[in-house]
Amino acid sequence: MKIILKDTTYSSEELLIFPVSKQYLDGLKGTDSITKKLCQLRDLGDFRAKNEAVCHFLTGEAKGVKRVIALGLGEEKSIDKESVRRAYSVVVNTILNLKVKSISTTIPKCDLTIEDLSCSLVEGIELSNYFFQKYISEKERLKQPITSLTIYIGKSLKTTGLKRLISDTQTICKYTKFARDLVNENSDDKYSLKFFNKIKSTCTENKLKVTKLDENALKKLKMNLVLAVNAGSAFPPAFLEIVYTGNKNSSKKVALIGKGLTFDAGGLNLKPTKAIEDMKLDMAGAAAVASAVNCAAELKLKQNIVGIIPLVENMIGPKAFKPGDIITSHSKKTVEIRNTDAEGRLVLADAISYTINKYKPELIIDLATLTGACLVALGEYYAGAMTNNQEKLDLLIESSKETGENIWQLPLYNDIGKRLKSDIADLQNSSPNKFGGTIFAGMFLKEFVNDTQWIHLDIAGPAFFEGKHYYMGKGGTGFGVRLLANFLRNIKL
Repeated sequence: MKIILKDTTYSSEELLIFPVSKQYLDGLKGTDSITKKLCQLRDLGDFRAKNEAVCHFLTGEAKGVKRVIALGLGEEKSIDKESVRRAYSVVVNTILNLKVKSISTTIPKCDLTIEDLSCSLVEGIELSNYFFQKYISEKERLKQPITSLTIYIGKSLKTTGLKRLISDTQTICKYTKFARDLVNENSDDKYSLKFFNKIKSTCTENKLKVTKLDENALKKLKMNLVLAVNAGSAFPPAFLEIVYTGNKNSSKKVALIGKGLTFDAGGLNLKPTKAIEDMKLDMAGAAAVASAVNCAAELKLKQNIVGIIPLVENMIGPKAFKPGDIITSHSKKTVEIRNTDAEGRLVLADAISYTINKYKPELIIDLATLTGACLVALGEYYAGAMTNNQEKLDLLIESSKETGENIWQLPLYNDIGKRLKSDIADLQNSSPNKFGGTIFAGMFLKEFVNDTQWIHLDIAGPAFFEGKHYYMGKGGTGFGVRLLANFLRNIKL
């Protein structure tokens, strides 16, 4: 979407979004055709600027503006970045129904800076202006995206810094959409080798070093948990490493690890109907990591980042791993398989120990659609967070508040950790009872972290939606890309 900043009075617009708070509307006096119409609507009680209220009216082409959509922002004291994103995402629905491609907006009057307002409304529009239509053949069903946005910023503002901030915001939105595309794609069109090919050209454009370990390499490295999970698949496994060096003066690195189950049937503990249909989503962590590293590179962030993506399929086949198997991990710890559908933690365990041994990162953040228990505990709008370093997680929570990608801390405690012990191996991969499943999975991963600073994000809820939720549509949401971009921009190692 092309974005134009103007410091003149609005004119010659197909559609103008006119955002107003309740206080602004209450004190408004009509001085032109648009504000007079707003006063009429206010006095009639048709529009009171309630949060996310939308009122569409014609102007008689006053000042060349054909249509106006008044957008309510609610109480001024309640306006923040997320409320602006959400309000503008609501108005996009109206605009798409009107099939208008070129739109404009004024800047609302409130306590937020013009930089925060502009970037937030751009996010709300850009992220709502996404459709996965690759497999729709009926032209009349195809939605036409908005192609141009003009922002009227007023005459007193210098636009140089704002242009850069908006450009960065669009870059972050671009990679959020890239992650969505990866998640929404057919599982057979994104299995290990195809996933690698989908991201390779983007990595090359961003001058990132990307390598792929194949099945033979994984065998030599004794990544037996990764190999076991993939054993029932017709496709070979792959293990991707993406390296971005943004600070050549530092040896410190952040490692991002994304669970890459391109399809998860549950293995021999087969998932039932109503739980298996959307399991192409189980690589949302991998999509977020691939997108976040590329985003960091395009933004030229001053960080050294390693993206680790194990890609496997958990299927049923003659060689599929079985409940009761004992497998020796890359770290040499043995794991008793109690449930083949508790596979994500196995793949991540090998990935974590490999990453620590090879890269010695200052911090690891893993993202995984790991447990249905997290969805039950927190709902679909929050990710669960666990850590062995509260300081780093507090910084990530601040980024969560800034981006609206919600995380909620869950505890890691030994009473649940005691259940990890197997009678016949070092660990078991599934809890003997149904309680605290998300924490059990986190405690399992902690066994492979040792002293490395680590944050685990269980994104089972917000990675994939069954229906539209503001600027996150049905399907893959790209959760984690904006969160990580903000965190990596601000963290000091």
